[in-house]
Amino acid sequence: MKSRYLFLALLTAIMLVTINSDASESPSFALFPVKVQGKWGYINNNGRLDMRPQFEEALSFSEGLAQVRTGNHWGYIDQTGAVVIAPAFSDAQSFDGELAIVEMNKAIGYVNRAGKIVHMTPYTELVAP
Repeated sequence: MKSRYLFLALLTAIMLVTINSDASESPSFALFPVKVQGKWGYINNNGRLDMRPQFEEALSFSEGLAQVRTGNHWGYIDQTGAVVIAPAFSDAQSFDGELAIVEMNKAIGYVNRAGKIVHMTPYTELVAP
């Protein structure tokens, strides 16, 4: 009987730690793109402007990063607004795991979270003869 209570207490503690560790992914900490006077920034779920409007375009966060366009190039920022991958791409998709699909210099490929190009294929190789 005593071991059963010990097991339940341990299980409850593990569940509480797991729930608290997921708090940073909770929607209560979410940021949402918003356009203000022609530029894009981010607001929190209370409607407060958390990141000043400074981008030509800004997309939703996915896996902690968001695509933003400065001039004609796309890059990635984190939820603090820090640029983690400099704008260098003519197109950029959201991250799926450790990679995102990007387009640059008439080629399409992948970039990792460190901003390193993992693989690029020129368009000419994608078109069947």
